[in-house]
Amino acid sequence: MIRTFDSAAEQLIRSVKRIVESYSDELFCKQIRLLETIKGCGFLSAVTLMCEIGNFCVFSAPKKLYAYLGLDPSVKQSGKFNGTNVKLSKRGSWLARRVLHMMTVNSIGLTKGGKSKNPHYSKTNE
Repeated sequence: MIRTFDSAAEQLIRSVKRIVESYSDELFCKQIRLLETIKGCGFLSAVTLMCEIGNFCVFSAPKKLYAYLGLDPSVKQSGKFNGTNVKLSKRGSWLARRVLHMMTVNSIGLTKGGKSKNPHYSKTNE
């Protein structure tokens, strides 16, 4: 059953790759390729993120994209009280937020040899 599932998943990913390659001149596909240049972002992550966002041009300001992803702080305020223990609002797309989290984990992780995958985020550079 697992082999069947893996085979079907691989076939689906190949189909998506063919579609992206056949429409490579479209803005949507160009944005997928641009996302793939980010360290830690693979093809599937880029496609998932673009399918959740749709088009970056829809957001007139970075804050709006940030809010759509649910990464903005939730406001705890009543009268003169301002809450200081503020967490993420998590109002937006949970799938896009999960993809961004995995991209971050992959970007700052270590290789099997114990070296940083991305030397810009290495603790040794402090």
